[in-house]
Amino acid sequence: MFRSVVCVSGCLLALTACGASEGSVNSSAPEVLADVTIESSLSSKVEAGCTEIHSGDEVEGAFSFAVNLHESLPEEWTAEFMKIMRDMACMAPISKNILDISEVPRMMNVYAWLDSVSNPFPDKEGVSGTCICGDGSDMWMALEMGEEGFRPENLHIHRYQVIVHEYFHVHQISRSGNQPEPIWLTEGGAQAVENLYSQDRYGESAFEDALFPITANWVDDPSPLEQYEYTEADRNYQFSTFMTLALAKEVQARMGISEVEALRLVLVDFLDAKFVTRDWKDAFVETFEMTVEDFYDTLSEFPISESTEAWYSGRVVDAQSVMPSEDIRLEEIFS
Repeated sequence: MFRSVVCVSGCLLALTACGASEGSVNSSAPEVLADVTIESSLSSKVEAGCTEIHSGDEVEGAFSFAVNLHESLPEEWTAEFMKIMRDMACMAPISKNILDISEVPRMMNVYAWLDSVSNPFPDKEGVSGTCICGDGSDMWMALEMGEEGFRPENLHIHRYQVIVHEYFHVHQISRSGNQPEPIWLTEGGAQAVENLYSQDRYGESAFEDALFPITANWVDDPSPLEQYEYTEADRNYQFSTFMTLALAKEVQARMGISEVEALRLVLVDFLDAKFVTRDWKDAFVETFEMTVEDFYDTLSEFPISESTEAWYSGRVVDAQSVMPSEDIRLEEIFS
């Protein structure tokens, strides 16, 4: 989830209160396991590098993540967190353009803890939820992990996917110049990437169930999902993710390109186009060779039926035809 850097009622993505105080975490606090920096490689479109891990302060001329992991988190999760952050920073490095975005700090703090404890970072009041969020003077990554999801009977791949999701929002910010619209593609893109990652690395993803349930509420008019006001009703961003994948399939068919090339256009090249062309609808035409309205019209072609699952009622979209191939790798998309 990605929140606006301006703290207002109903903040973007997580829809919870923004933190209001400034300052970094006190690395000497006894309950904080680590205060290390993941220095993400800066890249241009033709230059890519991997991540270096080190302890220390802000690195001059570079963007970095300062990771603050609370002792409430299982050691297995913290180890996997570091592995995933390294992995993503190598595959999808943060663009050097992030250094020119005034609202983004050169060193972005990551705060992670279990929700069984209240905010354990006293120097950052109000930090909550899972998001890239801000208060107008600072921006940070919050990973308030639900304790329920760590119980043996409830273990779910989402506990790792959320790391990929929030990292990718920083990648999106850096490449687009912090231009989040349309929200369905920002959130749908992050959901697609987290599932592509877990499908490849862990052999598990929401693609197995074709993103069920995808409510059919926006088939006739998905334009409300261009803004954040309606995203809370888009259950886990399923419809947004469906739209993102449907766009990739439509682009693949229209342009006669490969699945990987189409996903690259949707997940990477459109971000670069937004950085140059600030009107996202113009960037859409430039990247995909069709208007937004042309794409929206294609959504009515997907089958819609009443849910047959007892735990969910309502009209749902059958999106099986747009699910990515099982052998797709993120490295290919971002190369």
